Amino acid sequence: EFTGTGDGLCTAVLFLNAVKDLREDISSLIDRFGRYPQKLTNLTLKKPRELVDMDAVNKIAAEYESEISKLNGRVFIRTSGTEPLLRILVEAPEKNIVDDFSHILSEKLEKFC
Repeated sequence: EFTGTGDGLCTAVLFLNAVKDLREDISSLIDRFGRYPQKLTNLTLKKPRELVDMDAVNKIAAEYESEISKLNGRVFIRTSGTEPLLRILVEAPEKNIVDDFSHILSEKLEKFC
């Protein structure tokens, strides 16, 4: 949405803009955010990224996002911009929740790859 570069570089620029807008020092932001367990699962795409039915993938993601958000977690699914992969990120307060959702989503989404 913002740029054609890698997401890490874009994240860094957006973060620095937020620091400037908030008029904060980076060091003052470190202790404000708790860390949750997270798991990134990569599914190999057997077809070009452009042919992946992202509407169907996003529909499944929305169902599980709704469920995990009740547990203070989140799901983020996207195709890689640099590799033939579908990336599934799951984050929640407890590792067992992360593992369960990651496993289920990987199984559900494999057919779209």
